[in-house]
Amino acid sequence: MYVEDKAGTDITVSVEDEEYNAEAVVDADADGVDETAVVQREDGSALAFSDTDGDGRADLMTQLDASGEVTGRAEYDAGTGDWVGVEAPAEQISVGTPAGEFAVGPATHDTDGDGVNDSVVVVGDGGDVTIFTDVDGDGGADVATEITAAGEVVVAEHVGDGEWTAVERGRITSEGSYQGADVRVDDGGWGDSGGGNAGCGDNGPAHPSSAVSVDPATGRWVHH
Repeated sequence: MYVEDKAGTDITVSVEDEEYNAEAVVDADADGVDETAVVQREDGSALAFSDTDGDGRADLMTQLDASGEVTGRAEYDAGTGDWVGVEAPAEQISVGTPAGEFAVGPATHDTDGDGVNDSVVVVGDGGDVTIFTDVDGDGGADVATEITAAGEVVVAEHVGDGEWTAVERGRITSEGSYQGADVRVDDGGWGDSGGGNAGCGDNGPAHPSSAVSVDPATGRWVHH
């Protein structure tokens, strides 16, 4: 592994018992201070060395491919002088609200069984639980399932601009099973009645969708 030796640099990088200077040119943690030096490789990939604790020595190395995607990370072990591979932190799922995007945590559950975690569970102070699911893998929550402490369930979909629309309601029974609202849905599914409401037309009573938003201060939904 080769690190270019530059004059006037400010990060020390230790590689195979050798020390090199590298210029910090990137503020990776957005604290206003450049702490990361980037070394370009001939194949278009790069190594980013970061001084995360501000002692002037690189302690985190990030490997990036030619497209800029992270392919690996390693931390410097000062005791052995080795770089030790570490698991990359899971990306945060963000939730759109009228006040902007807010990160709610890394995906920890695989709800669709494809082997990739796509949902994060947020537990409120009152025992209410909200499951935010990133359906399309873009990092933003598309579906939110709220389960109150009383067992009431509301499923909502993100419709853009921080707004959410409730598309399903139900409850958790005392036996622990889910019971949907007493609404009969025709083959067309929700939303066939027009006018922004989901309904069942002639097949049964209407079940109008309702707009909801997420309170960024509490994480709770606000139903309109």
